[in-house]
Parts: sequence; structure tokens; C-alpha cells
Amino acid sequence: MSTTVTAHSVAEPSSRSKMIAGFVVGTYAVVTILPLLWIFLTGFKTPPDSIAYPPKILFEPSVEGYVNLFTTRSRQTPEFLASLPPAADMV
Repeated sequence: MSTTVTAHSVAEPSSRSKMIAGFVVGTYAVVTILPLLWIFLTGFKTPPDSIAYPPKILFEPSVEGYVNLFTTRSRQTPEFLASLPPAADMV
């Protein structure tokens, strides 16, 4: 007595509606990815190139920003280290 009911589409989407949906999804993907790509590429610009106006599209890649980020050169200058109190003896 139990009958199985399955849902089905009332009408198959036409090839034109599939094409329009594909275009909308593709456009959304490009609009979403472009800012992330811009941020990624800016990481490989030199500091003057990264703040240049108008923005430089073609540039010579540099890892200077990442070197400054991952080394102590940018954050712990000799002046800063000299201003720290002496280390306490750990006995």
C-alpha cells in the first residue's frame, strides 16, 4: 500500500536558459576572484609600486614586502632593541 512519490521538474530548462545561467555564474565568479587576485599580485610589488596612482598593471615582481614581513629587519630596529631593559637571569 505504500507508494513512493518522487519529485520531478515540471519543465526541462532550455539550452538558452542554461547558457544564461552559466553566463551569470561565470560573471559572478570573475567579479569575486578579481579583488583576491589584485591583493595577491600587490604582495609582489615594491612599496612604491603598490601605492602608485594610477595603479601599475605591469610591474617587475619583488619579494621585498615578504622579506620585511618574515624577518626581524622591519620590526626590531637596533634603536628598539637598545631601548629594552636587560634580560633577567633565569636560574
